[in-house]
Amino acid sequence: MVSLIDSLLTDVVTIKPSVPTESKGNFRVLNKILERFCIDRVPDYYDSKLNKLLLFRNKVAHGDNSISVNMTHVTEFISTVENLMLDVAINVEQNEELGHLENKTRKA
Repeated sequence: MVSLIDSLLTDVVTIKPSVPTESKGNFRVLNKILERFCIDRVPDYYDSKLNKLLLFRNKVAHGDNSISVNMTHVTEFISTVENLMLDVAINVEQNEELGHLENKTRKA
C-alpha cells in the first residue's frame, strides 16, 4: 500500500499538448477542457456571449459578408474574453487553494 501511494506521488504527470476542442471552442467544450484539468466550470452566463463571439468569428473567418462588425461588437467581445479569462484564473486559484487545504488536512 505504501509503495502504491509513493508511486502515485512520484510519477511524472504528462499533459498532452493537444486540447480536445472538437473543432470548435464553444462554451460546452471550454467547460469540458476545464473539467479535464480539475478546474471549476465557468458560469452559464458566458454561454450566449461565447456563442455570439464564435458566430461572428466564424462568419468573418469564412468570408461571409452578411454580418458587419462594429466597435460596439469589438468592445463587447474584448470584455467577454477578459472577464472569462479572469473567471478562469480565479477558479484555478481557488482550486489550488482547496488542494493545498485538502493536502494539509490529510497530513494533519
